[in-house]
Amino acid sequence: INPACLTTVFQMIGNAALPSLFHGQPFRAGQSDKPGPGTVELSPHNTVHTWTGDIALTNVENMGTYYSAGRDPLFYPHHSNIDRLWEAWREVGATHGYRGHVDFTDPDWLDSSFLFYDEESRLVRITVGDVLDTEKLRYKFDGVGMPWLDARPPTTSNVSKNKALLKSVRFPLSLHKVVTVEVRRPQVLQSTQEKEAREEVLVIEGIETDGTEMVKFDIYVNAMEHEKVELSGRELAGSYMCLSHPRIDGTGKGMIVETSMRVALNELLEDLNADGNETVTVTLVPRHGKVKIRSLRIVYMVE
Repeated sequence: INPACLTTVFQMIGNAALPSLFHGQPFRAGQSDKPGPGTVELSPHNTVHTWTGDIALTNVENMGTYYSAGRDPLFYPHHSNIDRLWEAWREVGATHGYRGHVDFTDPDWLDSSFLFYDEESRLVRITVGDVLDTEKLRYKFDGVGMPWLDARPPTTSNVSKNKALLKSVRFPLSLHKVVTVEVRRPQVLQSTQEKEAREEVLVIEGIETDGTEMVKFDIYVNAMEHEKVELSGRELAGSYMCLSHPRIDGTGKGMIVETSMRVALNELLEDLNADGNETVTVTLVPRHGKVKIRSLRIVYMVE
């Protein structure tokens, strides 16, 4: 198994035990319209859009920005593969006993409806609940092996844990350089029962970006010297990736995008032999674009 691919798979599926960690946070009327994307949105979806856009063009068209992505034929196999990854995530829960790998049961989600034209050009309304079973849509995905289920991304050796490298950090902050901060865990989950009952989650709150540009930053856990961590290193806990949202009305103005991100910690801390520690060291590494962050905190989630 390619170690770098294994790390990506774990960020997307293995670390997304709860539906909201995989799909994204629930979106309800009257609340923020960007409550926080899930792992499937951040890692394979947004990343592939960016990789396949044309960096020679102002807004990285076609795939690299939302308003033009549908003009690229690659858009359609890409989104079909995202659907396949959803089925893979569900299969992990159904056949391998991964906790939480089931879809939302909230009627707000199941009853959400959309209008489409069917194959006979008739306008039809369907709900989320109508399309959870792909066989009802007259297709299914071929099974793909999951040899990574019993594997783990390797930890990177000789990564310094010297707390003297920590510097005072004040939030909110503009992430224009590497920032390392120590986050206290409200409770240390040690027993198997505690870990099975709830997921410990690092929440990066108040992520604010200018919608005219692509933004990316990486999140490392317990890797104060992140540059020594290999791309396949287990310390690389996740990546935030946001496509550009440029306005095309000629004003040249963008829009402020504010959201959040969540990183599952249960298995990650176990793999790093840090599940008994009272604090977690988090390193944020800016890769592209300007971003502000309001705060970091650890919460415990149950769904």
